[in-house]
Amino acid sequence: TALTLARMKASAVAQRLGIRVGDRIEVGAGRLRQSLKVIGLLAADGRQPALAGAGLLIVDIATAQETLAMSGRLSRIDLILDGDAEGDLRDRLPPEVALVSAAARADSLAAMSGAFHTNLQALSLMALLVGLFLIYNSQTFMVVQRRRQFGVLRALGVTRGELARLVLGEAAVLGLVGTLLGIALGGLLAQELLGLVTRTLDDLYNQASAGGLVFDLPLLLKSGALGLGGSLLAAAVPAREAGAVEPRAALSRSDLEARAGAGARRAFRAGLALVALGLAVLALPSRAVALGFAGLFLVLVGLALTTPELMRLVSLLLGRSAPVRRSLAARLAVQGAAAALSRTGVAAAALMLAVATTIGIGVMVGSFRSSVDHWLAGVLRADYYLSPAASGSTGAGAALDLDLVSSLQGVPGVSQVSHVRHLELTDDEGITALAAFRLNAPAREGFQFVAAEPGARFWDRFDHGDAVLVTEPFAWHRDVTVGDSLMLRTAAGERAFPVIGVYRDYGSDRGRVAMSRDTYDRHWPGDRAVSGIGLYVGSEFDVDALGAWLAASGQQIELVANRAIREASLAVFDRTFTITEVLRLLAAIIAFIGVFSALLAIQLERTRELGILKAVGMSGGQLRAMVLGETALVGAVAGLYAVPAGGVLALLLIQVINRRSFGWGMALSLDAGVFFSGVIMALG
Repeated sequence: TALTLARMKASAVAQRLGIRVGDRIEVGAGRLRQSLKVIGLLAADGRQPALAGAGLLIVDIATAQETLAMSGRLSRIDLILDGDAEGDLRDRLPPEVALVSAAARADSLAAMSGAFHTNLQALSLMALLVGLFLIYNSQTFMVVQRRRQFGVLRALGVTRGELARLVLGEAAVLGLVGTLLGIALGGLLAQELLGLVTRTLDDLYNQASAGGLVFDLPLLLKSGALGLGGSLLAAAVPAREAGAVEPRAALSRSDLEARAGAGARRAFRAGLALVALGLAVLALPSRAVALGFAGLFLVLVGLALTTPELMRLVSLLLGRSAPVRRSLAARLAVQGAAAALSRTGVAAAALMLAVATTIGIGVMVGSFRSSVDHWLAGVLRADYYLSPAASGSTGAGAALDLDLVSSLQGVPGVSQVSHVRHLELTDDEGITALAAFRLNAPAREGFQFVAAEPGARFWDRFDHGDAVLVTEPFAWHRDVTVGDSLMLRTAAGERAFPVIGVYRDYGSDRGRVAMSRDTYDRHWPGDRAVSGIGLYVGSEFDVDALGAWLAASGQQIELVANRAIREASLAVFDRTFTITEVLRLLAAIIAFIGVFSALLAIQLERTRELGILKAVGMSGGQLRAMVLGETALVGAVAGLYAVPAGGVLALLLIQVINRRSFGWGMALSLDAGVFFSGVIMALG
């Protein structure tokens, strides 16, 4: 008996297992064990993407049937049909067999991780949005530095259009250089993040199939368009400013700041309009994730546009307060922040956006984790759980023998036993995960119902009335609610099952259907397998003795305590959001660079002013206090404004984005530490 191992480019299965061609390895399921000889290693490349999956063993069908105890049975048959053969074939198939198009199956598999990819793209665009503020700041700084030069050029006859094109041309050159560097650095960053994303996909969808980085031309062109297009877009306003002023006014800094103050008021009104528009988009009766992100971005951009006017108003109010009026350095700091609104306003907006993003995502992740922890505490009712060894993330397909349940009920100290059978049903609607439960009273208490059919006979209908429950994500994605009927393909063909409840479940973002084991046995007779067993034990239970008994049985069974499953589940959750933390950090770094460049620009522009202040008697300490006070004011305004903005962002992420992406509902959990750390980050 021989097998071939599929080898990945970067981390080969053979290398991980430490085996070579000619070696023998032992594999098995349940009590069955087989010794297989390795006769070849298949390299995965772009022509064979399916071979990049970790742990893929290719064997003859007979070998697989013997190893997996599936003698005479197949999991799937692939067909290439000619002409109108589909209709005739459907008529000939037995009732338990479904004819599913390859495209429908592929679409269903792609949809499993589609929302994950969408959220990663949205977070990446968030970093890009913060970067646009940085580009705007840099271009404005370049224009301000050369206002005198532009004034001379205008006096010599250079037209407004020529000056605007000059600024845009410089922005295009810098944008092109930055974009090329960004693509190169992005490739290095992708290499570092690939393993993290692959691990997350494996945790969530059992799809660890990344053999190496793939750069295709459309991706590079899209990245180039975003970089260069964003640079030109962010430089459009500074270019217009360069050509809009008259020669005499171009020599005056006060003219720029006067127009910046007027622009801040216009931006404030535009920002409020964008916030209202974004909320209106989010309120539309739609399930489109892209539309949800569009509304979210409108709200964020709107809040950012209101920041400069808020900066001006806070500076005016502080300037009239008694403590500020008594200190020369404080008074000059507040007046300086208001006088340089063209710099401080944009810097505060970029910083506010980054901090609000950090707060919003932090609150969302904290709320999500709290909800998952609460759900795990409720759903893990048994003291110990048994499952087939290495059964994968879903448990579908791997099984234990039902006779094991009867044996466990006689083990000293075991008071109650519950069990579940997991399997997947495939049809043109996609892949439906099915769970058949044998529930006892404690296990029933673990269900958190979002909606349920009223009446005292609820559990009796579930146990004996062919009724089913669906999880919250399943109800969302399939648009199913209590009172509807769900079509499932049984061993006797398709049958309608009434839905009597929708319950909360974070085990799968695609959802599953739950039915009683009695209902399952009636419609799928002959299956005596279970995928997981829960043990409820007393004080006299000896876990070591049970472990020794299981080992002696010859079956590959994992025995795991309640607490271990809970800790492992939360560890998977934390790994899932590690990539989110990386992108949040990236946005914060970009914002820091933007604030640093804005504040540096202010000091460079005020070199003459600072020299005069020192000449008339201000000490170095007073000058430092003035500069730090100005800086602290920008950070305080950005940080404090980011608190309500981040709260709004968190609420929208929880109620709209997460709901549309995954179908999960969760309670908002406000952690004061997240808001406090955001303010400290802004000030820092």
